[in-house]
Amino acid sequence: MKGNEDMAFGYCSGSIKCHTELEKHFSSIDGMVVRFLLSLVCLLFVACAGRNGNGGEMSDSGLHFPDSMDVKWTYVTGDDMMPNPRCFAVDDSCVYVLGDAGGRSLFVYNITTGEEIGSYIDRRSHIGELTNPYGLSIDRSTGDFGVLNLGMTDRFLVRYSPEYEPKALYRVDSVFPINDIVLAPDDHVIAVSLVYENGEPTGRQAVSLLDVADGVTLIGSCDELLPVIPKGLGREISVSGSGKRVASIIRNSGILETYEITGDSISRTSHNNYFPIEVSDDGIAHVNHNIQYGFRCIAASDDYVYAVYSESKVEGDPVTTVGVWDWNGNPVKKIKTDKNVSDICVSPDGSRLYCTSKFRSSICTINYIDL
Repeated sequence: MKGNEDMAFGYCSGSIKCHTELEKHFSSIDGMVVRFLLSLVCLLFVACAGRNGNGGEMSDSGLHFPDSMDVKWTYVTGDDMMPNPRCFAVDDSCVYVLGDAGGRSLFVYNITTGEEIGSYIDRRSHIGELTNPYGLSIDRSTGDFGVLNLGMTDRFLVRYSPEYEPKALYRVDSVFPINDIVLAPDDHVIAVSLVYENGEPTGRQAVSLLDVADGVTLIGSCDELLPVIPKGLGREISVSGSGKRVASIIRNSGILETYEITGDSISRTSHNNYFPIEVSDDGIAHVNHNIQYGFRCIAASDDYVYAVYSESKVEGDPVTTVGVWDWNGNPVKKIKTDKNVSDICVSPDGSRLYCTSKFRSSICTINYIDL
C-alpha cells in the first residue's frame, strides 16, 4: 500500500496547488466547501488505488476476506521423538511424515489415535538413494507416494507403492531444472521448472505438466507472464485430489496463483500479488519491515485453496493465519488459529485441514481443524 499511498499523496499535493487558483476564480464559493470537495476526491483516489484487480482487495493488513473465523487446532500426535517433518500428507486412515531418522524417510501414524504405526522407505534402494528427501505427495487414484529428492546436483522423484516399495524413479531434471515436483493421476507429474533463455536463468519459474508412463515427456508448460522471482524465494505447488487443478505460492511473498489442466494443456486461471517484495540491485529479496512476510505454505482440495500467511511485520512472529480462496482466485475466508503453523494439507474429502506445528524449537505436533 505504501506505493499507492505515495501516489495518492502526490495527487493530493497537486490538487492543493490548484486550490489557490480555484479560490481566485470562485471567490463567491466558500473556501471550506472547495477544500472539502478536494479532500473527498483524494479519499476516493486512495480507495480506488487500493484494489487488486485479480481477486482480493488490498488493505493495511494486505488482504481482505469477506468472512473470518477463530478456531483452535485439535491435537492428533507428536512429541520430541517425532522426526523433524520436512513435509507431510494424510489419507483417510494415516498421517505420513517425511523426515530423516535411523536411515528411514517416512513415518506413519494412525490418524485417529495418533499412535506410530511404523517407519518406512529406506534412503537407499535398488533404484536410487535419497540424499535429501524434501517433498511428499500422494497420487489419490492409486495410493502411490511420491518423494522428491532435492539434492544439490541430483533432483528427482521416486514413486513408491502403498506398501512403500520403490516402483519408479523420474529424472525430470533431464528435461529441465526443477524446484518442486508432485505426483498427479493418470501417470502425470506436475513440476516447478526453472525457465532459461539462451542458456541463462531468467528468474522465472514455470508450472509444467509431464507424462511419466514411459520415460519423462513434457506435455505442457505455463510460462507466460510469469513474475521474476527474486533470489532466495521459491515457488511451491499443491495439486487438487482430481489432479485437474494446481495452486501455487511464492514463499515469503504475496503471490498466489491457480492453474487448470485440460487434456494435454495447463493454463493459469488467476494471479494475485498481495504483498510487495523489495529486491536489491543484485536481484536478492530482502526483508522490509514495512510489509508482511507473506505466504509460508499451501494446500488444495477440489473445492478450495488454503494458504498460510503472516500478518506480522516482525521477523520470527508466529504464523497462525490460514486464508481460503476459491479456484478463481477470490478470497473466501480468513481462519485465525492458535498455533504457529509450519505446513498444511487437506484430507481427501476436503472436510479437515491438518497442520504441523513446532514449539520449544524441537517438538512438533500434528493437529487438525474441521472445515
